[in-house]
Amino acid sequence: MQKIACDIGYGYTKFKTNGCVASFPSAIAYARKSQAGIELNQAREFEGGNYLVGDLAVRNAATTRDISWLLKYAPLLLFEAILHAKFNPSNEIQLVTGLSLINWSKRQEFAERLTDFVVDKIRVNNIKINLVPQGKGVYLDCLTKIQGLANQLCLVVDIGTNTLDVIPFENGKALASEAWATSDGVNKPIQEIQKLINREFGVSTSEAEVARIMRTNQIAIGGESRDLSVWINEEKQIYFEMLLNQLISKNSDLYNRADVIIFAGGGANYAPDYLPDNKQFYFAAEPENSNVNGYFSLLGD
Repeated sequence: MQKIACDIGYGYTKFKTNGCVASFPSAIAYARKSQAGIELNQAREFEGGNYLVGDLAVRNAATTRDISWLLKYAPLLLFEAILHAKFNPSNEIQLVTGLSLINWSKRQEFAERLTDFVVDKIRVNNIKINLVPQGKGVYLDCLTKIQGLANQLCLVVDIGTNTLDVIPFENGKALASEAWATSDGVNKPIQEIQKLINREFGVSTSEAEVARIMRTNQIAIGGESRDLSVWINEEKQIYFEMLLNQLISKNSDLYNRADVIIFAGGGANYAPDYLPDNKQFYFAAEPENSNVNGYFSLLGD
């Protein structure tokens, strides 16, 4: 049986199978017919258009801030993950994936989009899907890593590119009425750095490109590497101060009573350097893969 867990994010698509854990940028760009010799041979045909996907699309990637974008292109990103996993898209696939609470009202439409679609004239309609709230994967992943977590009160803080999901769990169960989500993902500092690059260097960059620049603090301008660490560090500091203020203001009682506060998602890669020391804080290892690790545990043996 082909089994795959897939975390289709606005910034990166992460997937896990029995054989691997991997990711690629959730970048999609039009493959123009005027450049057919360069682009169309590498493009995917999808719903009347030809698109570059992943690393090939980073330079000219479309902005990815809205649920309408995710609903449109999630099948294409899932198809790419299926091919990366070396699965046969025509055969039955068991899939576990997630969706942010901020978009949870669209869960039925999202699930339907992922269970019947056509890419490169290949119809994919044999997917058995289990769709769960984003952040649940983090909790399931950390159950194997934090001793006693199943009997504790914890807050899962899942920092995505465009979403910030906070879900409390107590004695192994989600406290759904206390969960919340906003659009305050790590794309906030990404957008600020994007504007700064344009203003200081007269260079247009996609958000996918800036996400990569944020990891290295470097940008190549005129053949020279420029260090943006001062600006990037400032924007990260502002972002994590805002995030911490939100955590406390939304429910200070839960924040204070929690035995552990788990930070995960791609944005949590930066969190240890910008949040204050706190014995409650737990930073997931490889936080960008935490959800997909937890999703995969739901697939069983």
